[in-house]
Amino acid sequence: MTEIIRNYGRTLLAMVVAGALLTLFFCLSFAGEKGLPRTLGKQMKEKMGQETYGMTTSDQAIRRAKEDSVPTATTQTLLVGKSYQAKDMILARDARGEEASFSILWIEDTDSREVVKAQEDAAGEENYCFERSGIYRAKVMLWDAQGASQNGWIYLRVEEGEQG
Repeated sequence: MTEIIRNYGRTLLAMVVAGALLTLFFCLSFAGEKGLPRTLGKQMKEKMGQETYGMTTSDQAIRRAKEDSVPTATTQTLLVGKSYQAKDMILARDARGEEASFSILWIEDTDSREVVKAQEDAAGEENYCFERSGIYRAKVMLWDAQGASQNGWIYLRVEEGEQG
């Protein structure tokens, strides 16, 4: 008797699974003119667009313009043992090419992770001196007169060379 019940249970389970698969097949095949996958895909795209941006087209244009106008920074190769003011190491420019302001939050050696400490000169300016060659990572904050700003890392190359 228990064997008959087991066989009946297996048969019933197989029929339920087959019915569910057939129902899913028919729903996917005949769900309106465009089909369920296209409809779900469109709804998903719309939902992702709303979650990702969540703003109107004009807001997006303003955001894009702001991103395009953030200040940028460039560096030059520095020499071991030479003392540099921040303005001699990093050149910050806004989107128009005009000089932007910046602040060095800290500098560290990428190999040893040691922080390079700034020394203050007689005029109160911060100076940095690098004891060995390598790549140093500086955390900087940039901003311009229009209010655009950016925080990030900039890498400084320090090499052995003649001191002038």
